[in-house]
Amino acid sequence: MSERVRRVNELMRQILSEALVEMTDPGLGFVTITSVDTTRDFEHATVYVSVLGNELKRERSLRALERAKARLQAQVGREVTLRRTPRLRFVYDETFDKGRRIEQLLAEHEPMPDPVPEEPAGELGEDAT
Repeated sequence: MSERVRRVNELMRQILSEALVEMTDPGLGFVTITSVDTTRDFEHATVYVSVLGNELKRERSLRALERAKARLQAQVGREVTLRRTPRLRFVYDETFDKGRRIEQLLAEHEPMPDPVPEEPAGELGEDAT
């Protein structure tokens, strides 16, 4: 990925994150823009989001983002100097879910600690008199 694409991705992530704070759609839950991935020609941008909550909250939040897509895209167009404004596509970022699942699997299969052997009486340096 070129340095320019990386900078545009980060700038778009910041702009969209700030725009989310101002959104008042009741369907929008606690959403975080985790990353943005634009194509080399800046025609398309995949916006990865995480949503705090269950599957229903995730679906509602993604629908709210789709409803706001034109406004969010216009915001990006005003603040990013590009020949064309990338068309936004919102995708749920499964990275956190996958990480949580791996942690769960590791915890389930964590080996039991070895029991500490008991010291036989009289070997602790006690006086035998």
